[in-house]
Amino acid sequence: MRDVRVTVTTKSQQELTLRWQIDGPLGGETVVVYRSESRFGPYEPVCEPFPVTTTQEFIDTVPSFKIARRWYYQLKITRPNGEFQVFPRDNGFSNERRDDPEANMMAGDTEIRLNVHGDYVVYFPARTYGPRCSRCFDHQTGSQLLSNCPACYSTTYTGGFLTPVRLKIIIDQSVRADSADSSGIGVPFTSMSGNARFPWYLDVKQGDLIVEEDNRRWRVVEPVEVIRKRKVVLYQTAALLLLSKDASEYGLPVPEQISTPNRGFKSVPDCMR
Repeated sequence: MRDVRVTVTTKSQQELTLRWQIDGPLGGETVVVYRSESRFGPYEPVCEPFPVTTTQEFIDTVPSFKIARRWYYQLKITRPNGEFQVFPRDNGFSNERRDDPEANMMAGDTEIRLNVHGDYVVYFPARTYGPRCSRCFDHQTGSQLLSNCPACYSTTYTGGFLTPVRLKIIIDQSVRADSADSSGIGVPFTSMSGNARFPWYLDVKQGDLIVEEDNRRWRVVEPVEVIRKRKVVLYQTAALLLLSKDASEYGLPVPEQISTPNRGFKSVPDCMR
């Protein structure tokens, strides 16, 4: 259809501003803004269709600020005849920094090492907003009533997790003395712990789920460390706890078709590099 350039800036703790510029003539198109808390989706509309102009901005009111949460956006532009196009085609626009060539090179080197020495896993980002679980969450008290919930997998959010991705990471394992639940939400763990290194393009946070190819399942716990250069993410590390076989997370189905992230910086729209 045409090229679209978008910038996302932080206006306040609960407001983000999207500004875009569209190349080419316009003739009655409309736009809908979609948002996700994961680069890989799913994306959900946050407004009704409205007329699009060459240069325009949209202010999005988001849930309260969290350090480990980042918002990603897509624009769906529809012509009067019903044809539409989504920008960007893969992943989404965000306010992340990727404007340091040296940092990008360092992040790419880490990604290469993970691809060479790491093992494939399926990574499920945990939901941190949206409809609450009708089985375990009490809206009046704001508390979780059922531990190890099989409906939301102890996240307290409907569905539990966002779109999974398949990628390579490195997990170093060790045995810890205390096998009690340290998550605060009643998740049953084994005595096995680990530390993992992740590529730059994940927003790693406590509660995310990792499924190895032999179906061993880990939950991300604190500490989560993000290594940056001039605010550009290079890689991330996090502690892991191995789930016991009676954990509800083992009931989470792994889809047969799972996307694999683009290599290098194809995971970032051209206008953000």
